Amino acid sequence: MPGSESGHRRSALTRIVLVNLGLLALFVWALTERTTLRIENVAGECTAILDGRTNSTPCPGLAGGQVGLYNAADGDLEFVTSDPWRLIAAASTWRGLSIGRPDGSESVALLKAGRTAGDVYNASAWRTFAGELRPVAREATIQWLNPLAGDFRLEADLRRPGDAAGILLLKPGGTEGWLFLYDSETRLGVWWRWQDGQPAEPLLGAPFQKSLTAQVQSLMRRILVGHQAGLLLLLASWLLALFLAWMAKRLGQRRGVPSGEVARESRSNKGGRIRNRYRAALITLILLVFAGTLFISGDLLGGLPHVQDSITYLFQAQTLARGQLTAPAPPSPESFEQEFLLVEDGRWFGKYPPGYPLLLALGVRTGLPWLINPLLAALTLALFFALGRAWYGRRVGLLAALLAAVSPFFLIMSGTFMAHPAELFWLTLFMFAWTRVISRQAGPHRVGVKSGRMPWLIVSGVALGMAFLTRQISTVAIAGTFVMVTLASQPGHSAGRQRLKDLLALAAGASAFALLLLIYQWSVTGDPFQDPRLLFWPTDHLGFGQDIGQGQNVVTFETVQGEGILVWQNDPLQPPRGHTPARGVFNLERNWRHLQSHLFGWLPAFTLAFAWIVFAGGRARRADWVFLFTAMALMVVYVFYWADGVSYGPRYLYAALPALLLLVSRGIQTAADWIGGRAGKWATGLILALFIAGSLFLYLPNVLADLEEYNFVNGANLATIETSIGERALVFVSQENGDWWEYGNYFIGNTPWLDGQIIYARDQGPAGNARLTAHYPDRTAYRLQNGHLLRVTAGNQ
Repeated sequence: MPGSESGHRRSALTRIVLVNLGLLALFVWALTERTTLRIENVAGECTAILDGRTNSTPCPGLAGGQVGLYNAADGDLEFVTSDPWRLIAAASTWRGLSIGRPDGSESVALLKAGRTAGDVYNASAWRTFAGELRPVAREATIQWLNPLAGDFRLEADLRRPGDAAGILLLKPGGTEGWLFLYDSETRLGVWWRWQDGQPAEPLLGAPFQKSLTAQVQSLMRRILVGHQAGLLLLLASWLLALFLAWMAKRLGQRRGVPSGEVARESRSNKGGRIRNRYRAALITLILLVFAGTLFISGDLLGGLPHVQDSITYLFQAQTLARGQLTAPAPPSPESFEQEFLLVEDGRWFGKYPPGYPLLLALGVRTGLPWLINPLLAALTLALFFALGRAWYGRRVGLLAALLAAVSPFFLIMSGTFMAHPAELFWLTLFMFAWTRVISRQAGPHRVGVKSGRMPWLIVSGVALGMAFLTRQISTVAIAGTFVMVTLASQPGHSAGRQRLKDLLALAAGASAFALLLLIYQWSVTGDPFQDPRLLFWPTDHLGFGQDIGQGQNVVTFETVQGEGILVWQNDPLQPPRGHTPARGVFNLERNWRHLQSHLFGWLPAFTLAFAWIVFAGGRARRADWVFLFTAMALMVVYVFYWADGVSYGPRYLYAALPALLLLVSRGIQTAADWIGGRAGKWATGLILALFIAGSLFLYLPNVLADLEEYNFVNGANLATIETSIGERALVFVSQENGDWWEYGNYFIGNTPWLDGQIIYARDQGPAGNARLTAHYPDRTAYRLQNGHLLRVTAGNQ
């Protein structure tokens, strides 16, 4: 009935408005984030305290000096001419500062929360280093004029800390002192030596974590900005569509084109020709992805692993390629120590499960290990299309393939030696095969109705098993959620018995691979239930506590090839880093931040804005919720893991790509359909084309340029040695900083059996090198130090 239909529309509109208002209210709550930082100076020792963590440095001679505020803001300071508060507080994080005795008594407010500069500070009590109360440099600094007491306590209130902001403690004269710089983006608090009006050198850093509530607010702001960007995109698409429709009407009138001609032409293109165009477009995208990932793998990365994990995977693949699960333990194992490789009971092996090394071993046998991941990328792209077509139709499937083909995240990861491309391939294959199993109720576009369930059950079981052999956490999160949500969302009650049969068949297939994992672990460790990863790091597992994760708890700073790096060390006086819910949310926020930038290379706020249109506009289908819950499950699970895993992008979220690509593609389709007509399609298409062009011409070239010596690994170093030495040799690699890549850069030239033309070993000093040389009397010994190769003789050991 008309009245009932009208009421239904009003009810739907009310729900949409309430949902969007609720999201805006949640964003406003996230804007209220506060963090309190305390600094105490007692007997010449300055200690920064945040949420129970401390970081101390000697700071003698502060009596009679000044306290100051420092902000390394990213904004353009040229527009601020008279009010330093807009620079120090409004443009950064400061919302309050008080000083008093170390016991907290006799506190005096130097700054206080307020709406205007006059409310928050006394202009006569503050100045810049130039003596005037206005900004003088991009790194803004102001001083409180009153002299410091011998011992004191500072309490700082920070609002939404984002830019690195610091508290200055200056000696009398104001040119020397100390700066404590807090940066919530890196979760670090660092003491710097201050000299001549600027930070001179970092002294010591420690992990400084915000509270759980503050960290959740920070994450919510990052996520919810996509909601606002989605609404803006919808408005922009609608306005652009109006303009395009007006232009088309004007041009049509001028040319005298009958109004029905376009529609008749469009209808004539349906059927076989449209299918052929989709097929041609997909093949083109597959070839482009294969060529692009080959260029990244072979040219930019030199066909070499650049990450500790990748070196281990290649080692395991080389071992499997010889038909063995482990290699013999090397003589003097300390000379060949490499991160994530273990020597146990005469066996030498990597800590990772065998799923990806099995695939990589095929490349080792053919001499083309760098080809495996580009091949997987091409196959995965086809699966993106197939999965999208199964749930949404050809248009969304092709959009998902297109977005993957231009995604820096997908392309770069597919050119590496990391296990994530294999993980993504198997999980996407599983999701597609499982969709075929439940195809009679899976989605609006039925697939495989007459093809039978058993073949696809077998494929889904194999894919699930191989994914489990590759990366267990992601597999359980993605596959488990996908299966539960798809089955729970099926309509009707008559399918209950069939669901149980499907689940039992799937479990039976996957359990065979779980059994293989137990056999593998028994073979390499002697215990089927001993995870090799826990042999290397016993604390490397899910959960919260100080005994989980890495124990190093302070940071020092070094320079490698002109680039500053962090070096984690252990201070027995400090608690270990451990893992907490706040840190888990921080890890998720950091991955989300990288995802926003690196998934498509668009402006971060707009990366997932199209997906927001589906849900904020009340257009979500059952399929949309399936993929949303699948992606969310992966993100929630990794809150329980201590490492953030950022390498080549937010790699722990890589397995969520099928869900994310389909949701964004579905959002593009939704925006076009909501606007309606050809103008709606053209408007959303033009906006998408602008985003893609910006990524291809502005973002992608920069990130590709950074790959050539990623992690300081350079294949030219190996090539130089191989061309310089024309004999069987033993090369001792000296290290300056003790970081993994100094030796890892050359370890990749070894074989697990150490039977190559050149063996690369760590420089253990004359005595240690002599012991190893005795094992290889037929090889000439060399020493590599600072890039110089020197033949070892009795006189220069």
